[in-house]
Amino acid sequence: MRSGETLIRTMRFTSMEKSVYDDLLRWKRSGDRKPLLLEGIKQSGRTFLLRYLGEKNYEDTAYFNFRDAPELSDIFDKDPDPKRIVRELASMRSKDIGPARTLIILDEIQFCNRALASMRSFCDDAPEYHVACGGSMGMMLSDPGAFPVGKVVRMRIGPKDFKDFLAAEQIEEESYC
Repeated sequence: MRSGETLIRTMRFTSMEKSVYDDLLRWKRSGDRKPLLLEGIKQSGRTFLLRYLGEKNYEDTAYFNFRDAPELSDIFDKDPDPKRIVRELASMRSKDIGPARTLIILDEIQFCNRALASMRSFCDDAPEYHVACGGSMGMMLSDPGAFPVGKVVRMRIGPKDFKDFLAAEQIEEESYC
């Protein structure tokens, strides 16, 4: 059993997470798919939802985190050629990345402006790759020129509230009032 699989099998979505997940599925199935940018504050469920999407809907998920692996930024410091980037990401994880069958997740993308800017090239030159980025809502402030306006699909997930917690735990709200 892979790490996190037990959690995913027992996860109960809140209505907000279910709505975002449905949007993620529509993005995956879209014929004119652009790279995805899932924004939200810390602990909002971004990473979980992207990994869940990958595990349930793709043959493979290539997960990369800019906060945990700062050397990942070196791949994006060169030219923005998506084919080269994919080759180097595959080499970094020692496993092939296939168009349409692998979900490429670039998490905490706000730590690498060049990676965010490269989404323009993925949109224009390599739409066959399914690329989903996760990051905090402050990412656009880091370098306004890096943001690929019109070249990504933006989705937002907000913080969970007490009602979301109760729904996820299947607890009746009246029992707490």
